[in-house]
Parts: sequence; structure tokens; C-alpha cells
Amino acid sequence: MKQYTGNEEFTLRGENSGIRLADFWRWAYSDLLNNTSRGVMAEFLVEKSFEGITPPEYANANRLDAL
Repeated sequence: MKQYTGNEEFTLRGENSGIRLADFWRWAYSDLLNNTSRGVMAEFLVEKSFEGITPPEYANANRLDAL
């Protein structure tokens, strides 16, 4: 999945609109008291906490092998 930086601009009729993706993110997700935003933030923090951790080898095993 491509991750955007927030510096990308929206276009209108092929021209830059002067509105950046970060502007939308700020508008849509800056209210961390909102239950939906808190859930997304929690998922982000959990994902970040796993960066650099190598999963155990059995995590890649075929689950049907145990049957």
C-alpha cells in the first residue's frame, strides 16, 4: 500500500487546487476525542510498537498443518 506524505495536492480540472492532503487529514482527524479517531490512533500506535520486531517462525506456518 502506498503511503502518502500529506504534501500531495488535490487537483481540480487538472490544476493544483492549493489544498493538500495534510489539510484534509487535519480537518478530518484532529479531534482525538472522537471515538472513531481514537480507535484509528490506537491501531496506529499498536502497529508502530511492533516495528522492528521479528515475528516468531511459527507465525508463518500453515495453520492447517496442526490439524
